[in-house]
Amino acid sequence: ITQNCPTIAIAPATLPDATVSQAYSQMLTATGGTTPYQFAIEVGTTRLANSLPSGLTLSSDGLLSGTPTQAGTADFTVVVTDANGCTGFRTYSLVVNPEGDCAFTVSPTSPAFPSSGGTGRVTVTTGLNCSFTVSG
Repeated sequence: ITQNCPTIAIAPATLPDATVSQAYSQMLTATGGTTPYQFAIEVGTTRLANSLPSGLTLSSDGLLSGTPTQAGTADFTVVVTDANGCTGFRTYSLVVNPEGDCAFTVSPTSPAFPSSGGTGRVTVTTGLNCSFTVSG
């Protein structure tokens, strides 16, 4: 018996970048075929390396999540299987950026405020995903 399978598409088309030591969460969805869908990483083929970044997992309902531990680019193929055994595939390339550089600069470097009363302006520049506290 030959089964006529519809085209099953996986979205999104591309994944947002991840950052080392930052929580990552991206829901994958499928269209076409018959629900429910089961998502997995394709293994045992020659399509690609098929390895998620270290620290990330893909749940059977399509949630790609975790906290990446190493910077780099991971290429992998997601396979989705519908209730009738029909499959769809999408290959992803996920970039994991290194942790943000939390060094900062303050300008101007000389006092920006009068010695008593008044106002002044200071600009603080820091890396992505960094925070700082101002007090005084």
